[in-house]
Amino acid sequence: DLYALARGSSVLDFAFKVHSQIGSHCVGAKVNGKQVTLRHAIKNGDTVEVLTSNHQTPRREWLKYVRTSKAKTRIRSWLKRNEVEQSILVGKKMIEQGLNKY
Repeated sequence: DLYALARGSSVLDFAFKVHSQIGSHCVGAKVNGKQVTLRHAIKNGDTVEVLTSNHQTPRREWLKYVRTSKAKTRIRSWLKRNEVEQSILVGKKMIEQGLNKY
C-alpha cells in the first residue's frame, strides 16, 4: 500500500498512519531492508516494514519524533489515559491504607 505523509515524517508517523495500534506498539522498523530507529525520517519511495511488540507502549519522548497531527494526538491520548489510570490506582491504594488503620 502507498501512504502520503508530510515531508520529514518518521517511522512512527508511518506506523500511526497504518493503524493506531501498530503505532502504539512500534519498536523499530526496516526501511529498504535496513533496520532503523523510530526517529528515522522516511523519504519518498522508501519501503517500510514496521516492527512491533505487545509489550511496547507509547512514550512521551515519541512526541519529539513525530510530525503528523494524528500521531501526536494518539500518543497524547494514550499518555493522558495512562496517567488517569495510574492516578486512580494510587488513590485506591491510599484509601485502602487509610481504612486499614481503623
